[in-house]
Amino acid sequence: MSGSSRRTVVVAFISNLGIVIVKLAAFLITGSASLFSEVLHSTADTTNQGLLMVGLERSKRKGDAQHPFGYATERYLVAFVVAIVLFGLGCLASLYEGITKLVHPHPVGSPLVGLAVLVASLFLESLSFRNAKGEAAHDQRANESIFKFAHRTKVAEIPLVLFEDLGAIAGLLIALIGLGASAITGNDRFDAAGSLLIGILLGAISIFLGLEVRSLLIGESADPLVEEAIRVAVLESDHIRRVIYLMTMHLGPTDLLVAIKVAFDGDLAFSTVADEIDLAEVRLRAVVPFARLVFVEPDIWRENQDNK
Repeated sequence: MSGSSRRTVVVAFISNLGIVIVKLAAFLITGSASLFSEVLHSTADTTNQGLLMVGLERSKRKGDAQHPFGYATERYLVAFVVAIVLFGLGCLASLYEGITKLVHPHPVGSPLVGLAVLVASLFLESLSFRNAKGEAAHDQRANESIFKFAHRTKVAEIPLVLFEDLGAIAGLLIALIGLGASAITGNDRFDAAGSLLIGILLGAISIFLGLEVRSLLIGESADPLVEEAIRVAVLESDHIRRVIYLMTMHLGPTDLLVAIKVAFDGDLAFSTVADEIDLAEVRLRAVVPFARLVFVEPDIWRENQDNK
């Protein structure tokens, strides 16, 4: 999924960078609070994608004495910062702009320019969302919603971009309604209300994505289907009697740590046990290629043995 993640992030970055420039020009012309919130929204999105690209690159570094398991989890750390800090800042700035406009209303200049920019931005964001949705579809299960996908997937970047784009589309629609209502009625508070709603939207996205990425950051186990495949592969031996326990943790989307304890027949020679462990690791990696770190602990089979 690393290639898909990179492609998704790069497409979103280029799209949002162009949108920021256009929205900023429109805001300077109109002075619209909703447009200002959208400038902040798209700036946050663009910065997000830039940080995600940095995280993707840094996570590829090999392990060293200080970090023997590698740096794969840095992808999750960067994604968490993106979800909480930048979305949170965008939320607060949008709320501040909306409240300021409510307290000190001023007319929106050239609303048609603002509306035209919002419509064009909506088209570009839809293209970015379509690309992210297409990349998510490679890993998304049948009839699985994007919320369930975001909860299940171990690839943090694609859900982040997916919900960034979804939030951007919703924010643009809110800004269109707010700016349009202000232009039609002459009441600038509609524009201010649009800014407030965009701030609330950014806050909701920040909380949702922050909770999902936090779970990955502190260590999630592999999918139950993956763990079952590991058990089946390990037990394809005449000498391994049972899996006493199996623990897995994703260090990154394609970096799985596996710790497994298996019971052997008690009369096996040490060399045979060592060979069986090696073969078990080969079978395990054949069905789960991203099991990068595998630790197998041998034990002796005892009748009526409880799990340890």
